Amino acid sequence: MESYFLKKFENKSDAELLYVIDHKEAYQRAAVNAAIEIYNQRNTESIPKIHQKVEVAVTKKKEGAKNSSFDLQPLLRTFSYREVLNIVSFALFYLACFVVINFYSDELDLEEISTLIYSIVGITIISLNHIVYKIEHGRFNNYIGRMCLDILLIAVFVLLSNIYHFIFYHNEFATYEDLFWVFFISIIFSSIFELLVAFARHVIRLVICQVS
Repeated sequence: MESYFLKKFENKSDAELLYVIDHKEAYQRAAVNAAIEIYNQRNTESIPKIHQKVEVAVTKKKEGAKNSSFDLQPLLRTFSYREVLNIVSFALFYLACFVVINFYSDELDLEEISTLIYSIVGITIISLNHIVYKIEHGRFNNYIGRMCLDILLIAVFVLLSNIYHFIFYHNEFATYEDLFWVFFISIIFSSIFELLVAFARHVIRLVICQVS
């Protein structure tokens, strides 16, 4: 795994490497060690690698770097065509699930619980999008970053859904008013969902600290 991050980080600047090192709690250990190794190869002042229970001794810090839940910089710094492809892929997957669920809810008389099924599948797909992001970048996004990815995923799903219904059912595209409400509800939904996720992660960390 560390070799993957060595290749991924080889073109990063010293400032970007130090950002990863300074915010080690947000990254996988392999990602932090890769950043340290590359930094040490470029500089005479070395930083020790981290192990299971050894803290990183950071001797140099990026000026003004802060690990804020509302800092968009971590997302903007890593946002690329891969995130766009992931979002489009998961939106298409959700649309396919939506069509299948809609078909079988009529066939199996599941109209009463179809909304619940849609919600569970949607939450699962949003969570998978964050997991893929962590695998690719070695860290989870902060709160505002996860919210932005959620909203983008929902927006692309709504757009693809409109195109699908226009092509196959000749339905008109959603009005600006409909799009506004979809966007508004998306913000509310992603805010509540990500707050619950953040709360759950905080509780898990507290339990782990108590146990250890």
